[in-house]
Amino acid sequence: MVEVRQLQPKNWLPLALRHRLRRLEAKLRGEPAVLVYTQGYQHEIPGVPIDGLRGERILAALVREGVVGREAVVIPEIAPLTKLERVHAPDYVDSLTTPEVIEATFGLSVPPGVAARIIELQRRMTGGTLLAAWAARRQHTLAINLGGGLHHAHRDRGRGFCLINDVAVAIAELRSRGMHEPIAVIDLDIHDGDGTRALFAEDPSVWTFSIHNAHWGPTEAVSSTAIALGDGVGDDLYLATLRAELGPVLDRHRPHLVFYLAGCDPAHDDGLGNWNISDAGMLARDQYVITQLHRRGIHSIVWLLAGGYGSDAWRHSAGGLIAALGGPSQPRLPSTQTITLERYRHLAQVIDPRELSGVAPGELQFDESDLFGAAADNGLSGPGKVLGYYTPAGIELALERYGLLPRLRKLDFEPRIEIARDPEAGDTVRVFGDASDELLLIEVRVSRDRLTIPGMELLRIEWILLQNPRASWSAGRAPLPGQRHPGLRMFDDVALLMLVVCERLKLDGIVVVPSHYHVAAHYHGRMKFLDPVAEGRFRALLELLAGLPLADASNAVEHGRVRNPDASDQRGYEPAPLILPSSPALRRRFDSSWQQAASKAEAAARFELGPL
Repeated sequence: MVEVRQLQPKNWLPLALRHRLRRLEAKLRGEPAVLVYTQGYQHEIPGVPIDGLRGERILAALVREGVVGREAVVIPEIAPLTKLERVHAPDYVDSLTTPEVIEATFGLSVPPGVAARIIELQRRMTGGTLLAAWAARRQHTLAINLGGGLHHAHRDRGRGFCLINDVAVAIAELRSRGMHEPIAVIDLDIHDGDGTRALFAEDPSVWTFSIHNAHWGPTEAVSSTAIALGDGVGDDLYLATLRAELGPVLDRHRPHLVFYLAGCDPAHDDGLGNWNISDAGMLARDQYVITQLHRRGIHSIVWLLAGGYGSDAWRHSAGGLIAALGGPSQPRLPSTQTITLERYRHLAQVIDPRELSGVAPGELQFDESDLFGAAADNGLSGPGKVLGYYTPAGIELALERYGLLPRLRKLDFEPRIEIARDPEAGDTVRVFGDASDELLLIEVRVSRDRLTIPGMELLRIEWILLQNPRASWSAGRAPLPGQRHPGLRMFDDVALLMLVVCERLKLDGIVVVPSHYHVAAHYHGRMKFLDPVAEGRFRALLELLAGLPLADASNAVEHGRVRNPDASDQRGYEPAPLILPSSPALRRRFDSSWQQAASKAEAAARFELGPL
């Protein structure tokens, strides 16, 4: 049976109280698991929808709930090449430094600098799996590597985003240290664990168990279960198959240590998967696996992330881990935006305001306009301060501390910041990818707005441009209206940083007037239209276009396929001010009467989607 811990804070208790109770238990009993993580796991790969902050978001959620403390985290080293050569051909290991191998494995070409960082990343994650495996073996505990699970790599080639088979490298290391007992690899990534199965096809001591959508290669092996369920799988078939097949394998093989590849790509919201496993189904899967292992006295478990694509993939891993670590069986997880905002707010608290503005709070400030009059600030005397607060050095510091510049460097750019001020149009921050003005990556124009809502001051976002001029459109992706290059996958980060700016400057909120439907869709949810009629109409649009990919929906609006037959101009989306309130006074504007008016407008909307 699963061990019942003495302190079990109820899920309905306030989060802060649950956190304190679980931290008290950890002091009395020790941490319930070993966590392996480093900021070196953060990565961006052009053309691949991998969330570079996935591991950090999971860690933040576990610490937030109190099931582990940051003191439980151990930092891995990069796996030595000599250990890779225990399972991979030496010629292949030597070739890992070539961009050609990256192109063959990822299906896209990347600059040499990015290729080198991808190889370093996977070697570091392999080092994390080595460390987790040794901790699980020595301490008979759950060891979590917030990365890894690179199950497609074969002896002499990479495949499916996997260059190094970290599981096989870790097993070879355990064998070299004298562990001869049976080992099992439970692989529940949506994609076949073909590389791991091939590497242990003739080794009866390692049982590879994989439930996936399709076989990626031969399934013959002396100790293996390979089950292909096809496309469009839902909870019932997935969980029934797992319950029918896993127990007999564990009883037959009797492993002393288990690698659990808890891939999140079976989930309904995954960016690359084609199954429909619900949030509850994903959680039930993880709970079933851990329960079956514990019932058989198996506590040496290595939990690896494996596949999971999109900014919300972390939530499935976090939910399963919180439950496995003694937290609520039905965890209440924050949204991706919430946990990112918490991170940025924490960083904002530790940054000295003088580093951003050059002035301490309450300190008097003198500049050229004070000495020579307002005419000194005529656009020729230098960039001045963005929004009247941030110096150019402060902007650079903020982008560095909040992680945007490091992420750009990992894409092989050498970011350079340029500031331009215009008293009428607003302040513009541009980030270029090199010393020239041709590689524009980020352009943000902002101003202080006192006109949209009389008596209140807002942060007005004129526009946010995020693009990667070096990237190409990958299969299945199409440009949105007005989009020349693929994005940087930083929109949510930049938008949330705007909220941190708003809070630091003590403004009432943020206003943006999106020019395109897809931009409004990105902002909407956290933001609301100031006009309740515009809010209701947009909700109706969202419902009408809910079944379309965002690019198709925006193009339908852009090309006039969305019509309102009851209106004289028959237009679909009309730009209007979107508001994110920060002050209590502005929040009160969106009261029950506003909600009623928005609901009335939504019910009255008569949008239709016409043919191509």
